[in-house]
Amino acid sequence: MADKKAKIENLRAKLMNYRSTLQNYGELFNEDGYIDTEEQKQLDEMQAVIDKAERKLEEMEQGELKKRNREDGGNIKSMIDESITALEKKLQIVQGKLSDITI
Repeated sequence: MADKKAKIENLRAKLMNYRSTLQNYGELFNEDGYIDTEEQKQLDEMQAVIDKAERKLEEMEQGELKKRNREDGGNIKSMIDESITALEKKLQIVQGKLSDITI
């Protein structure tokens, strides 16, 4: 249980870091007072991925709470394991896309 909680907290920290990085890119893109269509597209795509990952993390946290309140919890445990794996993959995609953004 503690291991999953630690993983969830780690994922939450990564998401906060990616959100901050994305905000920094937005500020850099806007240094000239204008964000062009391609820049805005990149920012919007990354924002969508981060938002989706945050929703998934919230679902995982709710599942973890439900699991604590149920004795049989096997299905929820499996769902949480799968969700953690899927979210870790999404965060790898976010990291790759953030590094691909051209300024």
